[in-house]
Amino acid sequence: MTGSEANILQSLLYGSLEFVYVRSGRTLLSRLPPRGVQWHVHPFLLATCIEGGILKIELESGRQQTIEPGRGFIVPAGMRYRGLAIEPDKTVSNWLNANYFLFHGIDVFSFFDVPVVLDERFGAQLGALNVQLTELSKSSRPGDPLNILRAARLKELGFRVLNILLSQSTVKDDAIRRLTESQQLEPVIAHIHDSLHDQIRTGTLAGLMGLSESRFYVVFKNRMGVSPQAYVRARRVRRAQFLLATTGLTVTEVARGVGYEDVFQFSRMFKKQQGLNPRAYRASAAMIG
Repeated sequence: MTGSEANILQSLLYGSLEFVYVRSGRTLLSRLPPRGVQWHVHPFLLATCIEGGILKIELESGRQQTIEPGRGFIVPAGMRYRGLAIEPDKTVSNWLNANYFLFHGIDVFSFFDVPVVLDERFGAQLGALNVQLTELSKSSRPGDPLNILRAARLKELGFRVLNILLSQSTVKDDAIRRLTESQQLEPVIAHIHDSLHDQIRTGTLAGLMGLSESRFYVVFKNRMGVSPQAYVRARRVRRAQFLLATTGLTVTEVARGVGYEDVFQFSRMFKKQQGLNPRAYRASAAMIG
């Protein structure tokens, strides 16, 4: 990559970087469900600081971690994990759910290897920011003209969290290449992101790039690693996960919100992708505790 190309990419990154606050809080972990049924997978980042007690978790890879008081615990979106053990009524989790996006919906952390556990120094910084985010979110009132100031402050705190996490992460070997390729597909990705509730035709996407459908298919698959329609299905599932985890919408309403009029077709697709039907996923998506 030339110096001018790097500068252009950096400018685009600055302009497209987005923080989306989902929720945060402080939870006393009093119990864990029986082993084997408590796998969690979120459509957003989980960044938590353990304030008291000890939490032991297992990742889908089989790797196990013990998080002691003062340490941070990081789970990127899409990573499966489960709690194995806690000290009941002693373990306190000070947590944040959020998303960080580039180019209208590409997860920032897909370009980084993120540590599961942060040491006490960075865990304490993360915990303090999570407290501020929670207090700020609770102070917001509908119609309050100061909400714009709170929103600005919320984003400031959110990017400070991002700074902590990225300072402890390593860039993946193919990150620069994938960033460049993702930027070139930005009009397509933006259209997909904004149209998940509707039909998305490959011909329409190809037109945004000025390419024939056959040529667009090859270009998209080479750059994104999957076909256009496979990418659209994955984005529909991600949006459905988010709605199931954060709203009280019925499964039928969620299905329509991600472009499926037939709730049974949606449920089959969702289970094929996630291994759980939508209702079972909603039950599993609650944070530990």
